[in-house]
Amino acid sequence: MAGNPSGCRIDVLIRDASGWAFSIKPKRPTLSPLDVPGLSLNLDAAEIVSAVRESRNRGVGDPIADFCGSGSGGSVERLLEDRKTDQL
Repeated sequence: MAGNPSGCRIDVLIRDASGWAFSIKPKRPTLSPLDVPGLSLNLDAAEIVSAVRESRNRGVGDPIADFCGSGSGGSVERLLEDRKTDQL
């Protein structure tokens, strides 16, 4: 469904044979908080599996904090740093 570029409110009225009128109004789509842009890191499956296994074997730390760089430096963080170095 295309958006309404003019910004005008568009209502459609439908009348039935008995005289009842029904209004159909467009509704703005709601975004989920889970709709976030992805990252293109060009990682293959083996690198991802290796990072996950290493982080599971470590057994300590906060994986989110490690990923964001505020943790103790997990395997995902090292993997991202290695990828940046490879691309330079």
